[in-house]
Amino acid sequence: PDWGMKKEKKSDGRYYHTPDGYPFRHLTAEQIRNYPSPPATSADWYDHAGYTQLVAPYRDKAIFTTSGHSIMIWAWGCLGPEDECLMMFYTDPEKMEAALDRITEFHLDYLEKLLSQNPEVPEYVFFNDDLATQQAPLIGPDMYRKFQLPRLKKICDLVHKYGRKMVQHCCGAVKELIPLFIEAGIDLVHPLQPGLPGNDIRELKKEFGRQIIFFQGLDMQEIMRKW
Repeated sequence: PDWGMKKEKKSDGRYYHTPDGYPFRHLTAEQIRNYPSPPATSADWYDHAGYTQLVAPYRDKAIFTTSGHSIMIWAWGCLGPEDECLMMFYTDPEKMEAALDRITEFHLDYLEKLLSQNPEVPEYVFFNDDLATQQAPLIGPDMYRKFQLPRLKKICDLVHKYGRKMVQHCCGAVKELIPLFIEAGIDLVHPLQPGLPGNDIRELKKEFGRQIIFFQGLDMQEIMRKW
């Protein structure tokens, strides 16, 4: 198990991470901060030294890391069901912050090893935190600033230290979070779903276009239904 997840090979030959319990659910904040994580250099999961060779056949394309990395979504996966986690911002913020810190520490270790051993690739580091609904963010800007922004900024700073770009995936109506993405150091926002409140690409380009890049701009839900 990895952070309460297990790695399963499906019938299509791909590997997926699926929930295998909530390892932080019954722990205290102090226990979470001391929770042993799988080493970021584990050959079973990450082959940092072999990354450049692995992507060599695709060097005519932009190289991104996997979209499987996140801060808050990983923390929730360790703490419990999403509704419990949203309540925890109010009922036990110390425990929430401990989980976010522990996940952030892991990512910093992972990225330090990956980027330091591969001077040219990946060019983009892709983080996936889906923190918005079809109407508005799941958490407001003030709460995002307290819980997510300082941890995300640490990761962005590390990515930029190695001359790479940071991509933030966040489906939904994200306009309220864009200034915070910029403050954290995000370079590109993905996917910017059209047709949602505030997600007018032309207006967002006028307001934020000199500070951040909007990447894709496709209606993922509509496309996926027709696929």
